Amino acid sequence: ISHDTELERYADALMNRNGAGRALVPIVIVQMNGEAQDKRQLFTLEISKDTVAIKKEDRIEHEAPYSHKMQICGARGGGDAAGQGLFLALHPSQVFMLALQSPRERNAAILLTRSMAKAKGFKLEGPKGEDI
Repeated sequence: ISHDTELERYADALMNRNGAGRALVPIVIVQMNGEAQDKRQLFTLEISKDTVAIKKEDRIEHEAPYSHKMQICGARGGGDAAGQGLFLALHPSQVFMLALQSPRERNAAILLTRSMAKAKGFKLEGPKGEDI
């Protein structure tokens, strides 16, 4: 992902919007562990300095600390919707394809997640080391 100043400012604004040092981004889980999700419910991707979590209302559904097993990248293929797609593997047994509201939100989520992981000493990439 290219780091442009506008995207970095937007990512910083997401991180500081709640005043709690975490970004909250609306998402829909499209696939979980390779299985299409029939119920397209609204969740929140929470990116903090220590963990990435998928929440439903105030309840944590899935959460993981940053690690070398975590992967994140933009979606491939799928036409126009690919710019809104996010591949997230919290660890090998929890793999998600998420849909975000816009390519800008998707790119900011990737930037923030990678930045937080880097601060913990981890370099996050996509499957097989791919980058977006």
